[in-house]
Amino acid sequence: MKGCEILNKIESLGGHLKEEELETLLEIIRRQIKFMLKYNILMTPKNYERWFLVFCHLVESKESLTDKEIFNLYGRLYEKKF
Repeated sequence: MKGCEILNKIESLGGHLKEEELETLLEIIRRQIKFMLKYNILMTPKNYERWFLVFCHLVESKESLTDKEIFNLYGRLYEKKF
């Protein structure tokens, strides 16, 4: 999985994003929080960061995965079985 381009921009630009980039960021956050709430995943900093990177990949690559496939992607990245 390739890195999260929007996160790289935030870190390198100090948070100054163009309108399109801001929309991408908001889409990542909306999808991530909805998913985490649906599956009662605690919003700890570590969980938030990991799931953010998963959803960043999904949004930036325009992949459409089932929830099971999303859990499998997370598992491959962080070696957890669901």
